[in-house]
Amino acid sequence: YPRDCVFTMHSRETWVKEARTVKLHEQPYKMVTTMKYDRVKNKIIKDVPLELFGIWQTEAYEPPRAENGVVPRNGYGNVELFKPCMLPHGTVHLQLPGLNKVCKKLGIDCALAVVGFDSHGGWSHPVFDGFIVCKEFEEKVIDAWNIEQDEIEKKEREKIDKRVYGNWKKLIKG
Repeated sequence: YPRDCVFTMHSRETWVKEARTVKLHEQPYKMVTTMKYDRVKNKIIKDVPLELFGIWQTEAYEPPRAENGVVPRNGYGNVELFKPCMLPHGTVHLQLPGLNKVCKKLGIDCALAVVGFDSHGGWSHPVFDGFIVCKEFEEKVIDAWNIEQDEIEKKEREKIDKRVYGNWKKLIKG
């Protein structure tokens, strides 16, 4: 290994969190064993081989490009956005609650953004924050979301008014 490199080694998945990918045809610098949970058999498997790669075996992550209004996703249907440079080309990250419902009504493709992982209960869970939408639909989606929020607020107000007037009606009749 190059002596001037920082001596840190990670698995392929961990390098993705650092916005780096393992170069093509690289052999792992080191092999170690680890434990893995098998959900199908509901048991922990020991001595699973894990490949470790050094930083000199990696290169900067090149995000995919959104084409034809479709957001590129990972195998789980999400977009990994551990660092801002990982945002796919031609997309924007919108942190608006309930945006997926608005996009579904409009027929626009959107995907959840995975911004990290949280460990609790002994297991690691993804942390979601916002949605990824193609740039060409950004203004349309935000306008529709604002209209949706106005309608929700109006319905909440009508619900409160109905309850208030109902209580007054009961009081007067009593």
